[in-house]
Amino acid sequence: MKYLQTSPKSIDDYISGFPDDLQKVLERIRRTIRKAVPRAQEKISYKMPAFTLDGDLIYFAAFKNHIGIFPPVRGDAKLNKELSRYRGEKGNLKFPLDEPIPYELIGRLVKFRIKEHLEKLSTKRNKKKAMTITSSNLSDSSFVDHRAAFRHGEAAPRRVSWRRPIPGGVSFLPGDIS
Repeated sequence: MKYLQTSPKSIDDYISGFPDDLQKVLERIRRTIRKAVPRAQEKISYKMPAFTLDGDLIYFAAFKNHIGIFPPVRGDAKLNKELSRYRGEKGNLKFPLDEPIPYELIGRLVKFRIKEHLEKLSTKRNKKKAMTITSSNLSDSSFVDHRAAFRHGEAAPRRVSWRRPIPGGVSFLPGDIS
């Protein structure tokens, strides 16, 4: 059974497309997430309500028999044990509509997801810093793509070899071939 026939433009539009009893559940999940992460922005992504905080944080959606929460959360043993009965085949959470929705558990899940998300962002930023090209680690004897240095916010190194290797060991300068 499908309630929504069009793509919603906002979370309010998404929720309003469901029957009143399901709207109350969805609205309470929305408030629970908002309470756990007040700085997050709301949006619709993949036709589902989503909350973002420097990237996608958490999604939720109503289905025929359950409420789904995405992406899967892993890491905390105690939380994993409590969530195990709600895990679907791919690890996403499915809260059955014929049982009471565990809003307090959803709140703790969101707080853990924030921690997980921020750690991932920190790791990404550290990797990006480590990969930054600097003029001190570039070799003058090899081909250097000066555009890569600009992409990382640096000026091109002073001496850039414009010779491009050709299979067989022969190299040429641009304009050498007529």
